[in-house]
Amino acid sequence: MEHLGKVIREAFEDLEKEPWSVLKKAQARVEENLATYGTPFSNFLVLAGILTNLGFKRGDRPVVAGDIPTIMIALKLARQATGETKLDNWVDIAGYAACAGALFDDFSI
Repeated sequence: MEHLGKVIREAFEDLEKEPWSVLKKAQARVEENLATYGTPFSNFLVLAGILTNLGFKRGDRPVVAGDIPTIMIALKLARQATGETKLDNWVDIAGYAACAGALFDDFSI
C-alpha cells in the first residue's frame, strides 16, 4: 500500500502543474473511441454480458453495464499500484469516470 500512496502523491504533483490536462486527454480519448468502437454504453453492455456468462457477479446479481466503469477503474488502479506509474492509466480513469457519470446522469442506473 505504500507504493499506492506514492503513486497517488505523484499524480497530484502532476495535476498541480496542469490540472486539466488529464481531463482534456481523457475527453480526446473518449471521442476517438466513439468513432472507433461506438458508444461506451453499448460496449459496457457487451462486456457485462461476457462477464456474466463467465460466471462473474456483483454480490448476488449479474454484472450490468453500470458496473463496468467501476471495474475498469479498479483495473487501472491495480496497474498503477503494482507497476510503473503511467499517465495513460490516469487518463483512462478520468475517461471511465466521465462515462460512468454520463450513464448515471442519463439512465439513473
